[in-house]
Amino acid sequence: MDLRMAWVTVLAAGVLLLQSCPSAGAVKLRGSVSALVEPLVSSGHVDFSAVFPETRFEISVATSMGTVAALDNNTADFAMPSINLVLPQPDMMLFPFAITPMVNAFNLPNVTDAVVLSREVLASIWAGNVTRWSDPAIKALNEGVTLPNKTIILIVREGNTGYTLAQSMILCSFSAAWNVTMHSFSEASGFTHGNSAATIQNYTGDGLKMAAMIKETPYSMGFVPLFDAIDHQVSFNP
Repeated sequence: MDLRMAWVTVLAAGVLLLQSCPSAGAVKLRGSVSALVEPLVSSGHVDFSAVFPETRFEISVATSMGTVAALDNNTADFAMPSINLVLPQPDMMLFPFAITPMVNAFNLPNVTDAVVLSREVLASIWAGNVTRWSDPAIKALNEGVTLPNKTIILIVREGNTGYTLAQSMILCSFSAAWNVTMHSFSEASGFTHGNSAATIQNYTGDGLKMAAMIKETPYSMGFVPLFDAIDHQVSFNP
């Protein structure tokens, strides 16, 4: 009997598929997890062996789309993507597992005051309509703050990833204009639907390296998990 279940997170979603469950003896299960979920697994916060002592788990890391693809082609027995995805088979089920808030993190050297960015301004930045930190739309939200006349460098996750899908879906909810012109997408190339390709100068293959890249890149911005922004001590917009 096949047992197909799924754990979901709002950025950490999980899909569990047990293709066969022997009644006795040691069992090996192959798990494909996203980079966002992997620290939970490797740190022991999710200790599979404590719950299933006779089961040996082999964990590999992939993009969210890659985890579900591994599940679909039977190279993994369960998957834990980092966003709620459409499952490829009707007998797969999705269940909540964890919630991770996402924030816009940025690097503004020598700016010690808190910088506020509204939802509308954030959508305009990612659409390429607001391209400099000194733009009047940003200044209007931050009276008394000296903002540099520098280009906003946007950092995105390369390839087809749950990070990009989550980011674009968030921006759809922020802005009706974004929803009409840019839509939601999972490929980094989706940003070229608008004008923002000119301001995206950095790509990272690992979502958990994005905060580090923001910290190393003056005047940059990117979507990152809240815990990653805190760990790297970069500013972020709630």
